Amino acid sequence: MSIDPKRVAQIVREEIEQYLKGRTFPVASPVSQASPIQESVSFKESLLAIFLGSTRGLDSVTLALRNLARSGHSSVAHFSPSTAHILDKAKVLQDAEVARVLDDLPLGRVSEFIRGFKAVVVPSLTRNTAAKLALGITDSALTYTLLVALGNKVPVIAGRDGMYPDADTDCTECALDLPGMRNILGAYERVLTEFGMQIVAAKDVGATLQRFFAVPSSAEGSALDGLITAETAAAISGSKVVLGRRAVVTPLAMDIFKERKITVERQDK
Repeated sequence: MSIDPKRVAQIVREEIEQYLKGRTFPVASPVSQASPIQESVSFKESLLAIFLGSTRGLDSVTLALRNLARSGHSSVAHFSPSTAHILDKAKVLQDAEVARVLDDLPLGRVSEFIRGFKAVVVPSLTRNTAAKLALGITDSALTYTLLVALGNKVPVIAGRDGMYPDADTDCTECALDLPGMRNILGAYERVLTEFGMQIVAAKDVGATLQRFFAVPSSAEGSALDGLITAETAAAISGSKVVLGRRAVVTPLAMDIFKERKITVERQDK
């Protein structure tokens, strides 16, 4: 397999520019004056991340968003009012390396707005929002935007951890011990799945997002060859990657392997 040195240099330069951009602007100022519709069209494969009033599984999803950001797929964040006293907004933005923040979701031309994104991510879906969506209740720009996204076949991936607290968590206020509560929540999840929403454990959100991006990955047990970019590294799952004899790894790709504690081995033959 032949690798064009000019192509390698170009990709490394692009990765460095992307990395420096992330470091220079780790937390963007809220967008208040510019139109959300005009802002979104500049991101070709961006994600709209909608944060709700739950922290369950949040760290796993922010890591996934950061890995995607470092491979060139920027996230635009919107925080619901319920996050005000629950999330550390500045920390979430920095950890996820969010490109910018939308204070308000549009009430008009929503279909045009939402089609500007490759996918929508809800890091931790709450039972309140799940119930409203399943029943078709659009009493806010947030619920309306999510239903419009589903109606326009824009992939919506949600972490279910906020709906079902862990069995070993002392959460008396969650009221999961009420008769039929889990059955009701399960019914909501089934309806949302029929709508097209992908509801997965927070730890699986990153892997689920990968399918929506043209990111190459190797089959289990096989070696990666050719040029290994940051985009490739962000898509790798597991704890080890094997490089072929002709593999060339960009510096940012190697940084991603190290950060994710992925062991890198090279084939001898």
